[in-house]
Amino acid sequence: MEICIFVYTDRQNFMETIILKLDMRSKGAKLLKELIDEMSKTNKGIQVEKSPYDPEFVRMVKKSSGSKNRTEVDPKNLWASIE
Repeated sequence: MEICIFVYTDRQNFMETIILKLDMRSKGAKLLKELIDEMSKTNKGIQVEKSPYDPEFVRMVKKSSGSKNRTEVDPKNLWASIE
């Protein structure tokens, strides 16, 4: 499971992204997930949003990104790359 944390600071006027990759079989990962969920319920400054992507689609993209059976396309010469 991956959890993305977006941190926005007004003083620096930028957003930082923190990505946590959690093994949900571990006790610590489960506790961290529960803590984040509980904090989002009680603290107005923390929001938890669901991904707009279908989990099956995300699995498919991640699986194919590691595949050696793919075609790379040169964006500068698109039509010649796909012939």
